[in-house]
Amino acid sequence: MAGKSVAVREIRDEEAGSLAFVLPLLRHWQVLNVVRSGADITDELRPFWTAGAITQEEVIADLAARGWLTGDGPYQLTPDGEVAYAGIADQVHRSRAAITRGVSEDEYATAVRTLRRMVENLEP
Repeated sequence: MAGKSVAVREIRDEEAGSLAFVLPLLRHWQVLNVVRSGADITDELRPFWTAGAITQEEVIADLAARGWLTGDGPYQLTPDGEVAYAGIADQVHRSRAAITRGVSEDEYATAVRTLRRMVENLEP
């Protein structure tokens, strides 16, 4: 366990005491994932756009600048966007597997339902 604590501490120290650097990347992944599914970005991701955080428009502009996203809504992934999506998806799945190691499907489902309810409680 000491190794994991040290690793987390090193990541936080490297980023000036914060893991906030992960959030823009997380938002990029979420947008890519939702666009690929064909769902509406605004509806699907509304609970995750918080005041002071990177905006949906900033994420979309960055993804378009990278050549990963095209369109004015509905958006589509470009061929480069599909390649990026596949690479990021692989990393997300590996991370998710590591994070949920030893957690049953029921425990995971309960945690997700609870977190979803907590987010909904914050909405007006």
